[in-house]
Amino acid sequence: MQDQIVKQLRQLFKSSLKRILLVVPPEATEEDFNIALALNRRYWAYPPYGAAILARSLKNSGYAAAIVDLNYEILSHVFEKPHEFSYEIWKKALGKSLESFRPDLIGISCMFTMGHMNMKRVAEEVKRLCDLPVAAGGVHPTNAPEAVLRDCPDIDFIGLYECDQSLPALFDVVNGKQPETELSQVAMLIGGDFVSFNERTPPKLDEILPPDYCELAIGKYDGLGQVGTYRFMRENRTAASCLAVRGCRAKCSFCSVRSFNGSGVRTREVVLVVDEVERLVHDYGIKHITWLDDDLLFNEMRATALFNEIIRRKMNLTWDASNGVIAAAITPGLLHAMVESGCIGLNIGIESGSPKILQEVHKPGTVDSFRKAKYLLAAYPYLFIKGFLMMGFPGETLGQMKETVNLALELGFDWYPLQILNPLPSTEIFGSLTQDCGSVIANPGTGGWMAGIFQSLNLRRREESEKANARKFFDRLQGKDLDIVPSKEDLADLWFLMDYKINYEPILDMENPVKLENKRKILRDICDRISHANALGNLFLSLTERKLRSFAEADRRMALAKQFLDESDYWQKRFAVFGLYRHLSGCEAKAV
Repeated sequence: MQDQIVKQLRQLFKSSLKRILLVVPPEATEEDFNIALALNRRYWAYPPYGAAILARSLKNSGYAAAIVDLNYEILSHVFEKPHEFSYEIWKKALGKSLESFRPDLIGISCMFTMGHMNMKRVAEEVKRLCDLPVAAGGVHPTNAPEAVLRDCPDIDFIGLYECDQSLPALFDVVNGKQPETELSQVAMLIGGDFVSFNERTPPKLDEILPPDYCELAIGKYDGLGQVGTYRFMRENRTAASCLAVRGCRAKCSFCSVRSFNGSGVRTREVVLVVDEVERLVHDYGIKHITWLDDDLLFNEMRATALFNEIIRRKMNLTWDASNGVIAAAITPGLLHAMVESGCIGLNIGIESGSPKILQEVHKPGTVDSFRKAKYLLAAYPYLFIKGFLMMGFPGETLGQMKETVNLALELGFDWYPLQILNPLPSTEIFGSLTQDCGSVIANPGTGGWMAGIFQSLNLRRREESEKANARKFFDRLQGKDLDIVPSKEDLADLWFLMDYKINYEPILDMENPVKLENKRKILRDICDRISHANALGNLFLSLTERKLRSFAEADRRMALAKQFLDESDYWQKRFAVFGLYRHLSGCEAKAV
């Protein structure tokens, strides 16, 4: 198999392979791109960490590497020329990079399935411009390599898993510098047949390199979109990302981390991680870090040392853990070091309040471990805590969804991002369903945690479409028969119902000024940046402002809530079911 792949690879290149251009595609497709959302900094604008690590590794192996971030180019263009915006600016940026760098190979990165179409379009544009060999890599191509190759004929091969070591080795093999036995982690079509060599060559502990961002303006990314999920808490601090460990100790059936990174956790030396953070501070003016780690708190002693080193260097940083932490890993000493080193917010992976569901999906947490975390976190009320929740698991009943609601209310965290399950290829839970990789690629907005923004956009589109005549809405969690497994069509309304019960309704009885201040911050972000014309958000922001004695702002938000409510049958039906008209002075309840 190796000799077949090597022969095919060598036929791709007309001369030796020396120069690699790494391309980051746009996040949103042209069909879905919304200028107003972009100007509200709603789209993801993470610096391309994975591509930068690969660039560093390639350079260390004697190759020339450059990065063009087409997502950055589009978002930057929106802010520079909002009235003359052309989505196809990415094609000009790509063409300019091809002409100036003159690469021998194009490498396209793709994180999740919603990026599939843009990955495909970038490959098509490369072939149209210069007919260079094209490789793809990242989580999505690794999860479904055959389906990607068959749907994207302009992609010549896929680098599987983490390519820090395997891709430079592949180039060495192609160039005759290393024997064919060094080839690993590659997939391609040969004569129409799918061929892959899956043996891993993961980076060793001392080979996990810091990123090389080449000429990218890392300090400007945060001004163009979302870097992490705590903009509303960090004020005007410019953010970037960093990675302290790779992999995760957990084995959650819905997560693709283990299939991509392999089992276990690989750590980086603490001093080297903080050196990287310090470079971000000094070179790019970064004042806030969002950790990309899937298991940031792995190894209590090491994690504590990491945060203590940040404290020791006095960098005046804040940070958040947007990717989530394992509740059971939180200890009093570790939590103290986290807060002292600048933590302002963290997400805890809960997923479900049903012990049965938690067991079925192999969650490394229990209801009791979540309760213990609540007790420890109560000592730091100013720390903003989010609890990741999911719904729509195979066979999940209404009663189990109600258990999730009840646990969320008991824990009393500041906010609960709630996702409808979107199974990723290569995960255990995906294999238990009837979907195949081709169906996911045909519907590329259906996979991964990063699909959250697309889910919220779909819900917003539904609200727009039902302004004049909304479908019937009712509280299904109040029924007597809670053993029913809802249909896929019911999940959107159940999502809205659960979101209301765990994130909004508790405000009605809330009096703690610290908790109310946290609610005010995230509700302002939701109403002003994320979801315009949101009657529910503005109503509860008004109630929150009044409790905090900000009466003028409370009146303004109440007026907006009434305006948006009067304009939308969608909101009217929901306000009636939730009994919210009594909180709107001068409004009468309307029939559902």
